[in-house]
Amino acid sequence: MKHLLSIITASFFLLHVAAQSSDPKEKVHFSSINTLGIMAGGNGEGIALQTINGVRYKSWNFGIGTGIDWYGVRSIPLIVDVRRSFTNKKYKPFVYTNAGANFPWASGDSYSIGFSTIETKYKPAFYGEFGLGYKVSFKNQTAFVMSAGFSYKEIKVEQISSTGIPGFSKMTSFYEYYYRRIAVRMGINF
Repeated sequence: MKHLLSIITASFFLLHVAAQSSDPKEKVHFSSINTLGIMAGGNGEGIALQTINGVRYKSWNFGIGTGIDWYGVRSIPLIVDVRRSFTNKKYKPFVYTNAGANFPWASGDSYSIGFSTIETKYKPAFYGEFGLGYKVSFKNQTAFVMSAGFSYKEIKVEQISSTGIPGFSKMTSFYEYYYRRIAVRMGINF
């Protein structure tokens, strides 16, 4: 989380510097990137929706994003995203990277088996992605975007087992799930 805060601070500093430009062509513009993606890896396939909102300055995009990731354990990532295009023409290749926290959809559950009660708690963990993409711009500042990259998602689980029998203590187990997958996304950039 400390690194996420550093990235956000650096992004706002760069935006402040960018806003100081006197050339009207170099203005800071609002940017919204909304995509639907397919994730594929060792645990099968899953769908991911993502929205990233921020600013565009020259060939750079800075934004904060969220979405829903159904791969493995369903979760809600909260990320900082940085993109750079390599041309100002209609067809623009770009690179991107993002990182942040991954919040499991379910906060936890509890169930009983005989005299035992098992309580499960899901914890936030790391989420990140990097890759290449292609953007096709239209006349009204709208663009079609498609990208492919490597995505990494963690899920942390704490499981507490207890019995109703006096003298027996609780047992706590910790599990960590690591999902490494290929992410292919398509969407619209406003």
